[in-house]
Amino acid sequence: MKGGECEGKVHDKRAVVVLTGPWCGAGGHFRYATMFWKRTSDLSSNTIEVTIESAWRRDYSSTYFTAALGSSGESLMKINGKQTPKIDFGDGTAAKYLEAVRITAYSEQENWFLGEETFTHTFDTPNNAGHPWKVSFTGCCRMRNLLQDQADKPWDMTTLVDLVEADTSPRIVSLPVIHVRKVTTTNANQNSTFRLHTSELDPSITWSLGHAAAGQYIHRDGTVELDTQAADILDCTPANGIAVCAVNVMAYAHFGKSLSIPVDLVVMMIPDPYPAFIDFPPRQVCVQCVEYTHTSNLYIYST
Repeated sequence: MKGGECEGKVHDKRAVVVLTGPWCGAGGHFRYATMFWKRTSDLSSNTIEVTIESAWRRDYSSTYFTAALGSSGESLMKINGKQTPKIDFGDGTAAKYLEAVRITAYSEQENWFLGEETFTHTFDTPNNAGHPWKVSFTGCCRMRNLLQDQADKPWDMTTLVDLVEADTSPRIVSLPVIHVRKVTTTNANQNSTFRLHTSELDPSITWSLGHAAAGQYIHRDGTVELDTQAADILDCTPANGIAVCAVNVMAYAHFGKSLSIPVDLVVMMIPDPYPAFIDFPPRQVCVQCVEYTHTSNLYIYST
C-alpha cells in the first residue's frame, strides 16, 4: 500500500461497503487509544504499570515512525507526530514516549495497526493529597476527514489512579474503527447505536462522554447513540458515491468511587439501507502479528 492510498472492502455482520479515498482521511495518523493500569506485586510501594493501547494510520511515513524487531522477535513501533505522543504521570516527573509499541493487530483494508506499550512508574504517595493522580496521554493529530470539528485536532485523555481506592483498573476492549448504520429516518428511536465494553463484566461500571458533540449520547451501560440528523453529521463527504460519515467518540468508564479510564475511537457510519454488494471477503484484521511491516500481506480473517 502506498502512502495516501486507502482502498479496501469491509464485510462484517452489520455492513458490506466499499471504502476508498476520503474514508481513510490522510493527514493525522492517530486512530484510537485507551489506557488501563494495575499496581505491581510489591504492595508496599506505590508503583503501577500503565498500558497504552493505541492505533495509527499504517501508511503514515516519517523518519521516527519506524518498525523494528524486539529481542523476542516481536514487532515494535516508535511513534511520533506533529505533537509527539507522550504520557504524563501528573506528579512533576518527566514525560515518557511511545518508543516500543508492540504490534498486536492490523488491517490493510482499514489502514491501521494496533499496538500497546506498558510503562512502570512509582508515585511518592498512593494518591495526590487525597485526590487521584491524573495520568494523561496527549499528542496530535486526528484523521483529516472527521466531522464535528475534530479533523486534524490533538487528543488529550486521562486515567485517574488512587492506590488507596483500587489496585487495578478495568480494561476497555474495542477495535479502533467501529462501523454502524447511518440511520436516515427522523424517528428519534432509530439513532445509530453501538456499545462500549470492558473485559470485566462489572455492572457497577458506568460511562460518560469525554467531550460534548452534537448528536452524541451515551447511556450509563456504555450504549452510544449517534443522531445522524444532527446538522454536523447529516451532510457527509461522498466516498466512491457513498456517503460515509467519520466521527470521533471519546468516552470514560467510571469505576470505584472516583476513578476512570478513557477510550478514544473512530466511528464510521454507513448509509441505511446498505448498497447491494456481494462476494466480498470477510473483514480482514491480523491479530497477534509477529512479522509486521508496512507492506506485509499477512491476514487473519474474522467475521
